[in-house]
Amino acid sequence: MGGTLALFFIGSEAWADTSVDDHRFLVIYGQNSVLPFTVEIAEGLEKSLSQLPGESLDIYTAFLDEQRFPDQSHKDRLAEDLVAKFSEIPLDAIITVGGGALDFALEHRAAIAGDVPVVFGAMTEETIASLDLPDDVYGVISNFDLLRTLRLALAAQPDAEDIYVVAGSSEFDRRWQDTARAQLGQSHERIPVTYLSDLT
Repeated sequence: MGGTLALFFIGSEAWADTSVDDHRFLVIYGQNSVLPFTVEIAEGLEKSLSQLPGESLDIYTAFLDEQRFPDQSHKDRLAEDLVAKFSEIPLDAIITVGGGALDFALEHRAAIAGDVPVVFGAMTEETIASLDLPDDVYGVISNFDLLRTLRLALAAQPDAEDIYVVAGSSEFDRRWQDTARAQLGQSHERIPVTYLSDLT
């Protein structure tokens, strides 16, 4: 994961001021802080950002935890907190992980950090194509190959009689299930596909 995340920072001269000695970044995650996915991304980001020239590096984090706290009021409170925190701390950029985090950053960037660039990750090509992003928003599009993943699973379990696609209730999960439906349909290689969601 860390090696993949290094792609975030190829060409970082486009959005990070490499002429300064002190670098400060705010990383906004769509999920909570203890998920293995989040932990690996955080490690990869720190490793990649530490390669920027300079004497000091500060990485600040915020977690939307949108699966457990999907209400707009939660996001509004978080935004107010971040505005207060960074009122006197200049940032090089805001980095977002996931669609919800990018939406949040675009909505509140000006209040939190002025016109600093936004760098996104963990976003699909379909999602990015649907957005009208400003010129100072950069990122790497993730390619999640569901069909290849499924073929690998079926190779490991050739006697499988059913395929289940399980998703949560957040907007992120709904987008993923829509992607799965589009790619897998109701059956794959004559094996029925069942979609389960909103179970939590």
